[in-house]
Amino acid sequence: MKSSSRRPYGLAKAVAALHPVRVVRTPQLPGFAAVLILGIGVGFPLTLPADAAYRLAPIVVTIGRIAEVEDQTVAPVGVVERREIERRQAQDLDAVLLGMPGVTTAGGPRQAALDPNIRGLGEGRVVVRIDGARQNLNIRHRGQTFIDPALFERVEVLRGPGSSLHGSGAIGGVMSLRTLEPSSVLEPGQDLGGRVVAGYQDNGRRVSGGLTLAGRGAATEWLGAVSLRDHSDFRDGEGERVAFTGSDVVSGLLKGRWDIDQGHPWRSLGVGWRLAVARP
Repeated sequence: MKSSSRRPYGLAKAVAALHPVRVVRTPQLPGFAAVLILGIGVGFPLTLPADAAYRLAPIVVTIGRIAEVEDQTVAPVGVVERREIERRQAQDLDAVLLGMPGVTTAGGPRQAALDPNIRGLGEGRVVVRIDGARQNLNIRHRGQTFIDPALFERVEVLRGPGSSLHGSGAIGGVMSLRTLEPSSVLEPGQDLGGRVVAGYQDNGRRVSGGLTLAGRGAATEWLGAVSLRDHSDFRDGEGERVAFTGSDVVSGLLKGRWDIDQGHPWRSLGVGWRLAVARP
């Protein structure tokens, strides 16, 4: 009489017949080898010191005219810092705003003429400010920005009505663009510096480049930058040319600041000048 303890083995054998499983036999390790491996796992535990906590710096937003910490603002605000713009290698406004909830771009395939769209509200319903100056155009491309994202220091987007602070037309929200500052290029204690960037993309024969110089003195600081992006119509996955996607954009930025009373944050004089020329 067969023992009932053998029944599970017979059932497993029947299941294996229906679903064949390849069994690979591995040689057994000697006893001392197993003990040695166990000793290594116990001898090097992963421990962290008590003071190893890393505290992130708070993100301060100024789109509400008052400097506030991002997670303490009442209205929903999205922020894209300079480091993130460089990581994405953003070539247009759409790449800068990528992933921000409720924020997209519209305006056609040309990258130099994109219009921010917040919660379905776009042209004429979103206020765009560059360094605090409102961008108004009387014909087409209203509120759009033609400046190269390489000149952006940070982008703040207010999702929701903001006409009480930013004037009429802010039913959908407000997008505030901040351009580069001398501190964006210069390290602490550095008086003069700069950087050069260049790029090429074979699809559409895209050529890009830029030069930025900055300096600071005892009571002054300045920054100058120029950027160029030139490309023709690109081709889709099937090799077909997508019309009206090419453009030629030249952007320039010049900023200066003079601290009249050193050490006082409100006694300084700043001058800024921006230029963006877009040609289809």
